[in-house]
Amino acid sequence: MHKSQHVTTYFWSSLECELCKTQYPYEIQAVDGSHMLKIIDYEIPRPKMGLEPQYIVLESISTSVSKVIHVVNMIGLQQFFIGRGTEADVRVTDISVSRLHASIFKSSQGHFYLCDNDSKFGTLIEVRSPLKLSQAECCWVQSGRTLLRLQI
Repeated sequence: MHKSQHVTTYFWSSLECELCKTQYPYEIQAVDGSHMLKIIDYEIPRPKMGLEPQYIVLESISTSVSKVIHVVNMIGLQQFFIGRGTEADVRVTDISVSRLHASIFKSSQGHFYLCDNDSKFGTLIEVRSPLKLSQAECCWVQSGRTLLRLQI
């Protein structure tokens, strides 16, 4: 786990059986069948009393046997950058991702937008204008060879 002021990053390196190399599922059904149990679990930011939670979860899928989750606490934060450079808030270790590849910002109305930062390989299918992110559904974003799942 790596923690900065607004971003907490969780790493899981081996999600497969050591003997047969079968990949483990990310969640399994409880024995009584009542609910799903998460094998991969992470902490989400807890808001102060009376405030709505404001966070974004980015899931990086680089290989089938490892997982990286970035949890961005958006309280008091208007914008953050995704990239491979040290100045990026969410770091992606992929040579095809620009140093400051893209940003996510919050509008004055409280909506979140994904914006490409004139990156060499683009974001999604070259997002030329900010892409509004919906709270009702997750969004899959490809930056270079890295695939991220964004969830507000």
